[in-house]
Amino acid sequence: MWWTKSLLNKCPHAPRRGIQFVATSSDLTSSKTAPIWAWPGAHFESRWHFDLPQRSWPWRTCAGGTTDSSTWIHFLEDLVKSLASEKTSVEARLSEAQAAVEQGAAREEELRGEVQKLRAKLERFEPLQRAPKEVLKSGKTSAELELSLAEVESPSPPVTSEVSRRASGLATTRGPQFRLLYASPLSCGKLKLGQLKIEDEVSAVSSALHGAALEVDVATVASLRKAFSERNLWLHLSLHCVRSHSSLVLERTGGYGGVHLLQAMDLQQLLRSEAPTGVEFLFLSACDSADFGRLFRAAGVKHVVCCTSQVGDTEARQFASLFYHELAKQQSLRDAFESATCHARLTGDVAGYELLSDDSPLDLPYLQQPPGQGLQVPSLPRGVEDFVGRKEVMENVLRSLASRRCVVLHCEQSYGRSAALVQIGRYACLPGRLFSGRVAFFPRKVSGGLWIVDDADELLEGEGCQQLRRHLESEGAALLLGCRAPHYNPFQGGVKAINVALPALSQEELAELFLRRCQRRLCLGDIELEGERSLGREEAFQLLQQKMAVFRGLPGLLRLAAAGVFQGSLRIRGRFGDLLLKLRDTVPDLSASPPACMMPAVT
Repeated sequence: MWWTKSLLNKCPHAPRRGIQFVATSSDLTSSKTAPIWAWPGAHFESRWHFDLPQRSWPWRTCAGGTTDSSTWIHFLEDLVKSLASEKTSVEARLSEAQAAVEQGAAREEELRGEVQKLRAKLERFEPLQRAPKEVLKSGKTSAELELSLAEVESPSPPVTSEVSRRASGLATTRGPQFRLLYASPLSCGKLKLGQLKIEDEVSAVSSALHGAALEVDVATVASLRKAFSERNLWLHLSLHCVRSHSSLVLERTGGYGGVHLLQAMDLQQLLRSEAPTGVEFLFLSACDSADFGRLFRAAGVKHVVCCTSQVGDTEARQFASLFYHELAKQQSLRDAFESATCHARLTGDVAGYELLSDDSPLDLPYLQQPPGQGLQVPSLPRGVEDFVGRKEVMENVLRSLASRRCVVLHCEQSYGRSAALVQIGRYACLPGRLFSGRVAFFPRKVSGGLWIVDDADELLEGEGCQQLRRHLESEGAALLLGCRAPHYNPFQGGVKAINVALPALSQEELAELFLRRCQRRLCLGDIELEGERSLGREEAFQLLQQKMAVFRGLPGLLRLAAAGVFQGSLRIRGRFGDLLLKLRDTVPDLSASPPACMMPAVT
């Protein structure tokens, strides 16, 4: 029985011709293929066949003979040394080759980076190459050409179109898109929910992200479903959360400010129908929104920021602004959250913010504002400070404008018609609203949008009526007229006018306005005859409602009176009519015939 073994298994770097041992059984006395060397002193009849390179070692060959043992020992020692030396040499050459490969890979990566930079630089010269053709073809002005040249010379990387990116071979991958959905319905039934300052929040978020591509829309069931069906999206929800109803306050489709309460079970079903969601990050700017944040997290949103307590609109807006600002500085999600939370505590914000995250990497949104995106608000008059009430009136006006082309808001007294028109215009022009970006106040014009005309009584009776009629001829055009009296047929039967009366402010609204306008904290001695105890806001609000009849529902009159309540002023002692008596010299309507309720009480 033959048994073989090769020394090359232990010495892989030896010469190609190796050593082969061939052992024969006791009945074999010779080998037919090669000389046989007998190992000296063997106790068994083993015979070994050596297939060696030609070397100058002394041998004695015989057909089954023997050799000197010292010769064999020296031979094997020299052989092992030779193979070890060759192995060391080959290992050294292998290490050098591996080092050269690594250096080549690093150099290759460096060269690839240089190629990308050169391609980007070459792409920046495309506007310059196209400039002569564009000037001749499209009539580009010299100022626009200078702008193109400035973009080429700018050290910052330019923003290129998809066409130019593909032409130059650059990748067209971008970061996630950023969408802000808001809900601020006008009338919420028995729920007392304030109006959110959407313009301020959009401005703060966009500035913090250094001009990120920001899409703004109204938060409805449809827009929410659409957002969660898309991929690679950041979502910022700004709305109210009613914990007692376990609902998110959304708006109804149509843009007129109708309320829709989305309960937690309905939200869970909506998210399940759109699973798996592509929303990577969600900022839930709402009070007591932790339970809803967990619903979003369970639905597959990787990162959710929510609030576990009540939070003011201003505080929530400041926290979001700082949080996004830290993210834009390439901070990690958790570091940005901790930094914003620390700043909130130091500034007196006691709200409980919470981060629900799987700690996976988060890409920033695309930091370039594309044309036509973001908050596009036309130039409108500034809103009146401390505007209160009128939510039902505003909703009635917008509902009417959704189906009709002309609405007349009328009141004979000074109930704040002009302020209400401004508030309606600013509300209607927000993204997602009925006339998003298409509102103008007379004498400015807008084509195919809402034209608001205050004090329109004389305009309807003269030649101006033709101007108003021509505006309504445009597709999508509408009129909102502010008048002293109702007008049921201003266009001789051509257009039906919907008349909405503007009522006086209610006692509750007057009390709320008085608390906002007075310049010191009220005490019991201001509302009653005696008492110096300082009143909390809610208690003062309840007591003031009984004293507001003196202002006859006139917001302007109340504003003037409240300005006389300041630090160091005398206690009112419940005689709010005295505040009006001080205004008789400055308000002509009061000096003529003051009402009986204004006369000072006899003590």
